[in-house]
Amino acid sequence: MKFVLCVWLLLPFLLNDVVALPEENKAEPSVVVGYYPSWTSQLPVSQINFGQFTHLIHAFVTIQNNTLHTSGNLPSRALTQGAHAAGVKVLLGFGGADSGPELSAMTRNPATEEACVDGVAKLVADNGYDGIDIDWEFPTSADMKNVVSFVEQLGQALRKTNPAALVTMPLPNDNYYGQYFDGPQLARVIDFGLIMTYNAHGPWKIDGQHYCHAGFDSPLYETDADPVDGGQYSYQKSIDYWRGKGFANKQLVVGIHLSGHGFMVKKWGETPLEASVHGDVEYRSIKTLIDEGWQRQWDKQAEVPWLVSPPGLPLELITYDDPESVELKGAWARNAGLRGIFFWEISEDFIQGHNELVEAARKDFGQPLSSAALQRRR
Repeated sequence: MKFVLCVWLLLPFLLNDVVALPEENKAEPSVVVGYYPSWTSQLPVSQINFGQFTHLIHAFVTIQNNTLHTSGNLPSRALTQGAHAAGVKVLLGFGGADSGPELSAMTRNPATEEACVDGVAKLVADNGYDGIDIDWEFPTSADMKNVVSFVEQLGQALRKTNPAALVTMPLPNDNYYGQYFDGPQLARVIDFGLIMTYNAHGPWKIDGQHYCHAGFDSPLYETDADPVDGGQYSYQKSIDYWRGKGFANKQLVVGIHLSGHGFMVKKWGETPLEASVHGDVEYRSIKTLIDEGWQRQWDKQAEVPWLVSPPGLPLELITYDDPESVELKGAWARNAGLRGIFFWEISEDFIQGHNELVEAARKDFGQPLSSAALQRRR
C-alpha cells in the first residue's frame, strides 16, 4: 500500500518527464511539395490541384547581372490567393538551373547582396508568398560561407514582416556538388532541404565531348543493370549523405521526378554517340509513347520502369517513373521517417485534370487526399 501511494504521489512528476520531449523528437507535420514553373502553359493557376499539396514553390526569380529578373506568370497573386484559400503555402523559388555563377558574383559584393536580399524580401511580402526556396545550382568551394550567409540574411529579412516565413533549399543527391554545401550550418538556417534524388543520368555531355552514359534517372535502390555506377545511386544513399552532413529526418524532403530521359543505346551502361530526341521527356508524353507501342520494362533491383522503342524505330531506352515506382518511393519516404516528398514539376504529370504521379506517391506516403482533391477525381 505504501508503494502504491508513493507511485501515485510521484505520478505527476513522472508524467512531466514524459511530456517534456526534447525539441528534436517532436513530430513535424508531413509536407507534400510541388514546384510550379512560371513558364508553363500546360497548367494554368485555375487548374492546379491545390488539394494534393501542402506547399507549392513558384519557380523561378533569377538574377542577371546583379539584377532580379521575373518572367512568365511570376509573381502571381492569383497563385498565392488560390493556394491560401485551399490551406496551401506558397514559396517563391529563387535561382534555378545554372544559377551558380550569378549567385556567386552577387554574394561576393556586399552592396549587390544587400540589394538582392531587399528585392527578394519585397517580392515575397508584396505578393503574399509564405517564404523563399533558394536553388543555388551550384556553388564552388569559394562560395561555401557565402551560401550560408546569404540564406541566413534572406531568412532574417523575410521574418521582419512574417515571423513564420519559411526558408527551404534544394540540395544535390551526392557529394559531387554536395561537397560545396556546409551541411551543419545550412541545417541551422533552413526549415528543410529538398533532396534532388533524380538526374543521376541524363542527356548531357560530362566532359564537353562525350555524353553521359545511359543509366536510370532516379533509382530507388542500387542496381546491377548499370555496370558503370549502378551501385552508386539510391534514395538511401542520398538521404544518408545529408544525414551525415547534419540534417535531421524532420528537415529532409525527398524528390520525385515527373519526367525522364532517353538514350540512343542498346543497354544500360553504354555511352550514346548521338543525342536522343527524347532526351528530356515529360510523363504525359511518355504515356503517349506507350500507346504508340513502346514497351515498358521493370528493373527489380532499382524498382523503376524503363521503355524500349518499338520495332522499326532506332533502338532507344527511356528511364522514367510511373505510378508503381512512385508509390514505392512514397512508401520509402514514410518508412524512412522523412519530413516529406516533393515533385519537379507539377505540369509534367497533369493529364485530364489529374496529377497522376502525385496522387500515386501520396497514397503510400500517408497523405490522404483532401476533399477538394477527391472532388476532382470524381
